[in-house]
Amino acid sequence: MSPSLDILLPHYRRELDEALVRLAPAGAPPCPPGEALLWAEAGEADGWLRAEAAMEIRRLAGRLRFYESRVSSER
Repeated sequence: MSPSLDILLPHYRRELDEALVRLAPAGAPPCPPGEALLWAEAGEADGWLRAEAAMEIRRLAGRLRFYESRVSSER
């Protein structure tokens, strides 16, 4: 794995985990591991997650997915 991916992958994992804790409203269903994109979309569609929060989670999950795909392509 390249040095930049060694830094970026853990960074975005941590950012996404922190965002899920910070932005999830009380009573929201737990986010299944690796399903943050779908969780945010469902939350916004069902009305228990604000649009801004869903957008932030989707953005972070998308970046994490991108960097994970880069790691997979290097192998």
